[in-house]
Amino acid sequence: MSINMRNKYDDLLKTFVNDNFEILLATKKYRQTNENKESNLDFIPEHNTTAEPGYIRYTPQFKELVETFVQEFLYIEGMVLNLKSHFSSIHGKLLTDLIDSTDGIDHNQSYFSRKHLVKRFDLKILMDVFKAFIDVRNKETKPTSYFVFIYDDNIVELKSGTSCSTCDSYMHLEIDYTKNEVFVDEDVKPCKLAKKPTRVKVSLKSPSGKLVFLNHPREFFKLERDDRYEVSINSTLGCIEETKFYAKHNIGYFFIGNTTAYIMQKEGEILATLFDEDDEKEAAKYKDYKLCGDVCTGVWWYTVLDHDLYLSMCAEHNVDPASIEHTVVKTKALKYKVSHSLAAHTKGHHRGVYSKITY
Repeated sequence: MSINMRNKYDDLLKTFVNDNFEILLATKKYRQTNENKESNLDFIPEHNTTAEPGYIRYTPQFKELVETFVQEFLYIEGMVLNLKSHFSSIHGKLLTDLIDSTDGIDHNQSYFSRKHLVKRFDLKILMDVFKAFIDVRNKETKPTSYFVFIYDDNIVELKSGTSCSTCDSYMHLEIDYTKNEVFVDEDVKPCKLAKKPTRVKVSLKSPSGKLVFLNHPREFFKLERDDRYEVSINSTLGCIEETKFYAKHNIGYFFIGNTTAYIMQKEGEILATLFDEDDEKEAAKYKDYKLCGDVCTGVWWYTVLDHDLYLSMCAEHNVDPASIEHTVVKTKALKYKVSHSLAAHTKGHHRGVYSKITY
């Protein structure tokens, strides 16, 4: 059985227009977008322009129209998100489950909550209402061209111009009613990190047997990844690639968010961590560690490198090492390994161990 959701949408809007024809007919024009032809945009107030009292967008019946659209066109039983493993927190889930969910800590999930979808489609439907109104008023016999169904009679754009939070691939999310799925563009390749990693690990050298901890090394380290614009540090993959790039230059560079990292040491181990010193139970976990210092992350990363490398790089760029706030920790080890949690990038600011350094 063939379907045509654009026709269903047309029936919904034309019914609304006929039921509210006098209100729409009395609507003033707020602009002239085309000198030669009337446009639906003429009836949309410009930014920072207040609509007149009784404007259709702010009526209970228009609110009901948008909510009806979400229920009948988005809340489709069995519609699955087939996103080629992008957006791991929502890939493979049912759209109805996401719509029923309340706003959570995951912005990908909260985007598809009923409240957010109503907000996202409100303006699109308003523009289409005035398209339908013009055609009804003018007794137009040709099919109305709608913004919501701009691509196809059975395709609706659900989210435009978005990037996968894991690999930074750019794409659009669209509904295909004929397949009952939410899909991404055909030319988008599967996510490079289909199984999202939780840690990044690097091995570094420390000939001096001393490590320097600081916020960021931009004053004395000027190199940057060639692909930094293709794979942004706003993605998990970008964070991993950034860390690996610095590691090639024997520098540890790790994302932890807008926070402070306590540098805690015991024999053979250093932790970059954050905990509540006034919480006895939490502080007790670190009773075997010595507090060596801390790093305040004005730039949301922290840096660790060999002490002599730090001095030589500062000298190369005419930087006074003492001018940069830093902490020195003695290890007497020539090599060290860093296992760093990616939780800060996935979940945002949190307490707990960011990195474990062993030597």
